[in-house]
Parts: sequence; structure tokens; C-alpha cells
Amino acid sequence: MRSNLSHIERYRVRGPEGSRLGWWELPGPLGMTLYAVVSDGSDWEACGLSGEPWEHVSVSARRRCPTWREMEWVREQFFAADELLLQFSVPRAKHINNHEHVLHLWRPTLTEIPLPPPACV
Repeated sequence: MRSNLSHIERYRVRGPEGSRLGWWELPGPLGMTLYAVVSDGSDWEACGLSGEPWEHVSVSARRRCPTWREMEWVREQFFAADELLLQFSVPRAKHINNHEHVLHLWRPTLTEIPLPPPACV
């Protein structure tokens, strides 16, 4: 995750200024406000979570899920271009939907994410 979010600080709604934790209302690239809830993993244990911390950005819009273009734009706001991120499609038995219009970006803080061969990506 980017160490400096000053380029979007004016859009922060909640969270300590200058931190990588908080909630932003961002003017998305397609003219719709995008809501981002962000964690750099530093609050992992405080949230009662165990194991390796993950960086996480939840992205939502009011009336629909964010598009690929919007997700990539949000990615650019919070992560460096060379960071590999994940979006999960979990087994149905583990699926939890607390908001019908939210998508997530994830990155483990300690483990390198493997990729398929370059010809397959």
C-alpha cells in the first residue's frame, strides 16, 4: 500500500489524517462517488483477527457495483503500480454479503502472492 495518501487526503471522511486507515468519498473516474474503507493491516489484531495481516480496500457505489475501470482507478489511489492485489470469489458456503454493491481489494502484508505463468495472465 502507498505510504503517502496526501493526494486524496481531502476526500477522507473518517480516520486519522495521514494514516492508511479510514473511509474516503472519492470522485470516481466515471462521475460517480466511490466509497472506500481502507486498512493497511495495522489494526488486524485490534479487530480480533488472527494470522497474517492483510491490506484491504472495500469499494462501493450507491446503486451498483463498481466497474473494472473504477476498481483499477481506486487501486491506483491506494496501491503502488507494482503491487499485486487480489479479488476473491469464495466458495458459496463461505459467502457473506453485507452490502450488495461492494467489491474488495486484498494484499497480504508478509506473503508474496504467486501468479500463473505470464502467458496465462
